Amino acid sequence: MPDLITPVPDATPIGELIGGKLHGYVILRDANGADILGLLTATPAANTIGARLKAIADNTDGLEGFVDGIEALITATNAALTTLNGYNDAVEQLLGTNNSTTALTAPADDLFAIVPSDTVDLATVPKALYCAVAGNVALRGTGNTTITIPVVAGQIVPIRARRVMATGTTATMVGLA
Repeated sequence: MPDLITPVPDATPIGELIGGKLHGYVILRDANGADILGLLTATPAANTIGARLKAIADNTDGLEGFVDGIEALITATNAALTTLNGYNDAVEQLLGTNNSTTALTAPADDLFAIVPSDTVDLATVPKALYCAVAGNVALRGTGNTTITIPVVAGQIVPIRARRVMATGTTATMVGLA
């Protein structure tokens, strides 16, 4: 049996082709020529690596349904986590904990002049309203309730009004978004 240090005569096989690749005998066989990995036969000996790997593969044949069940559970869990992440983002926006300027509790980062109208909603529902000139302001909230309140110059009205009504409004208001 050839080894790594003993010269061999010409045309002496030094290995066997397995899967189209030449594997040296010193890797595949022990000093007595026995198949040590279990790669040279369809039924490897019990004490070889090949036999142990074959036994593991044989024992996993009935687990496909179990693995499919685990994959389905992982898919369902990922979908639930995605949904929860969406809820979490919404809560963070409401609380202002996501460092977003769009959070309802974050300071306004834009303002716009309000033109009162009895028929047209504001293009942007503001976080609050600022009173530039005192008077009364008639507001319609997101729930379609309309109220009229007195306001003074400089007052901030923390209402998310979808419409400032023309009828009943004498104050000049600015939207804070």
